[in-house]
Amino acid sequence: MLSRNIKKEFIFYLMSMIITLVASVIILDIWDKDLKVPFNYSSDVFGSLNAAQSFINGGNQYYFPNMGAPGEVYSYFPDSSNIQYGIIYLMSLFIKSSTLIINIFFILSFPAIALTTTIALRSLKISPFVSILASVLYSLLPSHFYRGEFHLSLATYGEVPLLCVVIFWLMNNQIKFSPYKSNSKYPYLGVFSIFNFKTTFSFVTSFITAASNPYYTFFALIMLAFAMVYAVFENNKLVLKNAKMSLFIIATTILFLIINLFPYIQYKLQNIETTDAVSISRNPVESDIFSLRLGQLILPVDNHRIPLLAHFKSEYNSTFQQFINENGMATLGFIMSIGLIISLFSVFFMNSLKNRLIIQAGLLNLFALVLSFTGGIASLIALFQNFIRCYNRISVFVAFFSLIVICVLADNLIHKFKNNKNKLRKIKLMMIIIIIVGILDQCPVNFSVQNQAELYHSNVNFVKQIEDTTQKGGMIFQLPVVPPDNFSGYKNMGAYELFYPIIHSENLRWTYRPAIGSDVDRWQRVMSVLPTDEFLKRLAFSDFSGIYIDRYGYEASEYSKIENELSNLLGQKPKVSDNQRMSFFSIEKYSTELRSKYSKEQLVLLQQQALSNDYPINLAQPLKATDKNTDSMFISGWNSEEEWGRWSEGRESKINLSLVEQPQNDSTLTFSANIFAPLENLKFNAKVNGEVNQEFSFNAGYHKFSLKIPRENIIKNNNKLSIVFEINNPISPKEANVSNDERNIGIGLIDILIE
Repeated sequence: MLSRNIKKEFIFYLMSMIITLVASVIILDIWDKDLKVPFNYSSDVFGSLNAAQSFINGGNQYYFPNMGAPGEVYSYFPDSSNIQYGIIYLMSLFIKSSTLIINIFFILSFPAIALTTTIALRSLKISPFVSILASVLYSLLPSHFYRGEFHLSLATYGEVPLLCVVIFWLMNNQIKFSPYKSNSKYPYLGVFSIFNFKTTFSFVTSFITAASNPYYTFFALIMLAFAMVYAVFENNKLVLKNAKMSLFIIATTILFLIINLFPYIQYKLQNIETTDAVSISRNPVESDIFSLRLGQLILPVDNHRIPLLAHFKSEYNSTFQQFINENGMATLGFIMSIGLIISLFSVFFMNSLKNRLIIQAGLLNLFALVLSFTGGIASLIALFQNFIRCYNRISVFVAFFSLIVICVLADNLIHKFKNNKNKLRKIKLMMIIIIIVGILDQCPVNFSVQNQAELYHSNVNFVKQIEDTTQKGGMIFQLPVVPPDNFSGYKNMGAYELFYPIIHSENLRWTYRPAIGSDVDRWQRVMSVLPTDEFLKRLAFSDFSGIYIDRYGYEASEYSKIENELSNLLGQKPKVSDNQRMSFFSIEKYSTELRSKYSKEQLVLLQQQALSNDYPINLAQPLKATDKNTDSMFISGWNSEEEWGRWSEGRESKINLSLVEQPQNDSTLTFSANIFAPLENLKFNAKVNGEVNQEFSFNAGYHKFSLKIPRENIIKNNNKLSIVFEINNPISPKEANVSNDERNIGIGLIDILIE
């Protein structure tokens, strides 16, 4: 039987969850929403929707079976949010709509955060009444709504209050192992006797934190380190033994993080070349760009309910427009802003204040601000790691520390009048009113507007039409080919909008988004530059079933040309979506007819040729280094593309090409290049297919140089040209005192011609 106190605690938790759920339903205007339509249908929300769809299709957060055709896609992004994914997986067993899963998950995140906040506040001995009110307010932070389904794992910050409790306990040296008690019957179980409530709570919290968004795990480790330093210098004395529990919790958190990231770590070690750093590497300066700003913390939310405040915030945003980005989501609301200000002032009156919790909350807030403000400690950390860049996301920690201050003051007021029931009722009523006003202050007007419902339904219907007329498991080639390292949209398409068909499809495989730098990535880029007839033949020999076109990825004249050419070759008009944006060509009949002309042995060879990722080059037509999707021909040893071409990097640079037609005679391969040789002639060897080898030596400037390639060499290698430059003396402009450029360059390739 549960004790009366435990039952009462459960009632408090339940009350906070119910109140929060009702409040969130009202704010989100749920009864006026179609839960099968996402609240947000653009950009990063596709990550959440795609993960849910992957679970539905038998994949997981690391493996996406319906993406990256004709290959497979494994995630190359280190996301440790496994608690979130575990819940989504369980939901996918019963719900077969990715949108419905994400919408329900998002709605339930409000009472879930209220639950953990109530547990945290009660653990810090805040009264039940204040804990319930505060948990409702904290679960409805502006960032919860702003991040929403767009940044779902950041919007579900329920682990933060629990972690903050552990931080406060560590600062007060309140976490200790219990004395060891041996167990004569089961000696090995005796180790569990050392775990009491607080150590168990801390241990479980470290696991939850490590299985949450990497940002919150990172901030948690930094805050735990701060708590350790505070405890070590307790009462201005060096007490090293106080560091033991902090180190233990930090170590367990890191261990749990490694365990959570193990599938990613394993994949990265096995696929170093295709785990392109572009996908997860950030520029150190971004730690300042996405830093926290005081104005964005304490000023009202955008589109505030009070027109004057809405106008004031709009003026602020206009004035500081160049500094406004996602850090605008860090707004605390007026109640927690007051708590922040009080907490910071408390630091300057530490000796006169009696409540240590307020002082410690002030120190933690001060540290968080010094860490995350523009030009703060974060900019120094960025010199050593730049994966974590958006330090404004620490705002949920600042919000909780500020909330603690408000809770302590509210409890003090209740305690003061505890013997005057009449005044106490009035005070509690006043607090309820203040919380309601605070909630209205935090939540912007018309936050959730499903203004893309028409697009959503059009996409759902169109994908269903495609699946109804295409063999199960068929591969669909998506046009335009958008490189997987494109994060900002393409032509009139928004970022990641080639995810549209993927998140609605259960039975088909789609080409969008292979691992950056993988063979499939290079193959898709090659396919995008082929003539339409050759493109179609290669798809047929590669077992593809259809071609999907997002017209927003082209100018009107471009997609019309492509569709007309495909219509003429296939003898059919495309299927078109309800909103006229998407089109689809089935190539199953065309493929069957084409493949019937060849034997099984020939088809095997033709499929191998069709899946070649060597960049095509035509006889007598110059191939510029800046031509569309030429990234796929630069295999290794080359720098990023510049306006005129690209520089080699280091001592060996490789290019792979494939001749579109077979030459009738011996050929000449001519390169146009800028040579960087500031101190002495650049010396290098040029090899083709491992046999043709010629030495060159050039001074600085523009040069052309050629190699003779026997026809037999080209035929023997199936029209492939594997080109290697072995550069004897590359040098960086910095080393040559030309500029601060540290790249070791030599050959600046402009174009290639074969005749």
